[in-house]
Amino acid sequence: IYLYTADDYTKGRDRLVPITGNFSIPGKNVSFVTIDNQTYANTTGGVLDSDNAKRNLLFYDLFGFLWTMGFINAIGFTLIAFCGVFWYYSSLEDEEKHIPAGSICKATMWCFVYHLGTLAFGSLLVAIVQMIRFLVKYFAEQCEVIKHSDVLKCIIYLAECCLACFERIIKIISKNAYIMMCITSDNFFFSARDAFNIILDNVVTLSILSFIVEFVMLLGKVLIIIGCLMLSYVMMDDNTLAPNVTTRIFPLIVIGLIVYFICCVFFNVYSTTVDTIFICYHHDLKVNAAKDNYYVPKELVEQIDGYSAKLDAQKRAIEAEKSAKSTEPMPSKGSKAEQAP
Repeated sequence: IYLYTADDYTKGRDRLVPITGNFSIPGKNVSFVTIDNQTYANTTGGVLDSDNAKRNLLFYDLFGFLWTMGFINAIGFTLIAFCGVFWYYSSLEDEEKHIPAGSICKATMWCFVYHLGTLAFGSLLVAIVQMIRFLVKYFAEQCEVIKHSDVLKCIIYLAECCLACFERIIKIISKNAYIMMCITSDNFFFSARDAFNIILDNVVTLSILSFIVEFVMLLGKVLIIIGCLMLSYVMMDDNTLAPNVTTRIFPLIVIGLIVYFICCVFFNVYSTTVDTIFICYHHDLKVNAAKDNYYVPKELVEQIDGYSAKLDAQKRAIEAEKSAKSTEPMPSKGSKAEQAP
């Protein structure tokens, strides 16, 4: 905002420079002015056109803002993803799955010590695409030829649509790469490759899951906002809780907006956790298929062909072994055979 509101100086301006002693500038037409026994050289300083410099600074500042916000969002997303990974791979026994103590501190340390470059690079890719979208739109608004040509307008709209689609694809790949990075600790390219293969192999499942998650999030936001607005409306009827309230419309609008933004923050945690468990589940199936021993929680055991029956057979075998040991005859402690050397 400070750069945007800066003035443009394109004209020359007079400037008084104090001098002492004999002062002369060869080849320059400079007049001298004496004010209060002090001699000044009256020079005209030409200032270059600052439009281009200010525009470039605005572009630089905008790109830095986009990259910084993307970097902060990547860190927050990765911290939540780390907690989901800790929970999923906490134990082979699904009954004992839990998030380890101090998981947020551990995730923060791993994120800043080992994966900061990966997060910076992923957010850089997103910021570059966003900056290209802005430049295309800026060029379309500044170019007079495009404004008077329907064909060029159509081309610009198609380019903006393709860039918006490409930006969404980069965001999806980056987020899933961060999740895979939390699992394997690989760099961005290897993590993005593995995550892309998982998405490609399970695109139908991911589409259905995304639809269900979006529906649940939308339903949750609507119910929470309606509940908070109804509670606020009831509280405003009480003069002791809300004295001197003459209108309810504006306060309810403000409360609704605040509740909406808070819901978005909390439901983003839910969405990130769902994506993390999805990647962990399919990576678990892919890596541990040869061992036939998975970290999968009990809620997803039925999705693995034959694995649930195998677990039931193993449990029955363990129970049968325990019952057999419990029914074995115990030797008498006072028998002569036991006392013999």
